[in-house]
Amino acid sequence: MSAARLAAVIGGLAVYGTVAALTAGVATAAPTQTDGAMLYMCQDIGNPSSYRITVKGVYPMQQPDAAGYLIHLNDGDHPGGPGPGGLRVQLKADDEGDHDHDIGYGFYPTTATTSEGYLQAGPGGLEYRREMVVPRPNFNEDYKQPGSDDDVDEIYAVVTFRDGDGGERPAVTQSITRNFEVSGICDGCCH
Repeated sequence: MSAARLAAVIGGLAVYGTVAALTAGVATAAPTQTDGAMLYMCQDIGNPSSYRITVKGVYPMQQPDAAGYLIHLNDGDHPGGPGPGGLRVQLKADDEGDHDHDIGYGFYPTTATTSEGYLQAGPGGLEYRREMVVPRPNFNEDYKQPGSDDDVDEIYAVVTFRDGDGGERPAVTQSITRNFEVSGICDGCCH
């Protein structure tokens, strides 16, 4: 191949790579849902100005691997270690680009079953359910200005399983799209 032809091919690849990178930067949709990861939103009966969100699912792996994950959950929680393992739940606003910010957050470094949820080994893998209360104003994820006609908020959750050695395995729920500021929009529950 001649030097001129090689330079043209390399230049074309550089242009293609730049276009691909720019295109990737303007993605507007939430990440693809992980099979079985579900998000539920219900009006918080005790506080009508908040929603109770629930994430629930099974992270697939062999049951002995899931049991080993739980046994060694806090092995890294020592001076100089990566910190405790556990379950991290991030409720995310689906904004333009890849800058989705947290509107709700929880970290659960234990396997104890409580009224707020559980993390356990089962036949399908790591079985989980976690609930948290998030104030209704947090759901105004687009920060709408007065007079704006964008009344739709899009949210999803990322559930991350952090190993005792600091490794992480994420799962992503489906998106829920509503105008969450409207009272009664999720009477009962949304999913």
